[in-house]
Amino acid sequence: MSRGKPDPFLLAASQGEGFSPAKFFKNDLTCFVRYLYDQFKFDVPIPCIEAHYPKDVKWTFGGPVNNPQIPLTGRYVGHSGMVRFLTMLQKLVRVDKWERKEFISQGHRVVVILEATYTILSSGRSYSVEEVHIHRVVDWQSKEVWILFDYTPVLNAWAPPTLKNPNPDTKASTSRESKAKINLETAQLHAKSTISDAKVDTEVVNLDKAQLAAQGAPVGEGEEKSQRTGVV
Repeated sequence: MSRGKPDPFLLAASQGEGFSPAKFFKNDLTCFVRYLYDQFKFDVPIPCIEAHYPKDVKWTFGGPVNNPQIPLTGRYVGHSGMVRFLTMLQKLVRVDKWERKEFISQGHRVVVILEATYTILSSGRSYSVEEVHIHRVVDWQSKEVWILFDYTPVLNAWAPPTLKNPNPDTKASTSRESKAKINLETAQLHAKSTISDAKVDTEVVNLDKAQLAAQGAPVGEGEEKSQRTGVV
C-alpha cells in the first residue's frame, strides 16, 4: 500500500484549531464520498484509511461469503482487512477504467454507480462491469462499504481456460473410436448369438439321438435317414 500520497483532509486537519470534517466536506455526505473516490481510487495510503474508515470498518466485495471462483469476494473487517483486500486487488488485477457515473445520497448512505474495466494480470483477460458501491457514513467516516456487481462477466473472466479442439484430427479420431466401439459390440453380440445357436443345434442333435434310441433304431441309421430325407 502507498504511504506517501498526501491527503488534503489530513493536511487541513494538521493546521490546528477550527478544523472540522463537517466544515471540510461542506456538511455534505456525498461530498465526503466523492472525495474518497477522487483522491484515492484503490490506492489508499494507510494514514488515509485510518482517517476515513473506522477501526471496525466492514468492506464487502460481491457478498459476505467468499466465492472460490472469484478470489477477491468476501467480507473484510477492520483496517487490516481493508489493507489486505486492496493489496490483493493490486496484485491480481489492473484497473483500466473506473468511471463514476452517479452519486445518490439517502440518509446516512451514499450510493455510487460506476463503470469499470479490469484486466486479470495472470491471464491477460479483461472484463467490463457496472458496479454499485454503497457507503454507510457515520461521523464522517465510511463505516461500511458494499461493492456489488453482475457476476456473469466476472465469472467468465476468472474461469480457467478451456482447451477448444486443440487437434484438428480430434473429431475424426473420436468418430473412428466410436465406430470401432460399435463394431466391437456388434461382433460380441454376433459371437454370443453364434455360440447360442450352436448350443441349440447340439441340444437338438442329442435329442434326436435319444428319440432314436428309445425307438430301438441304431443311432447311425437314424442319422443317415435324417440326412437323406430331412425327417426323423
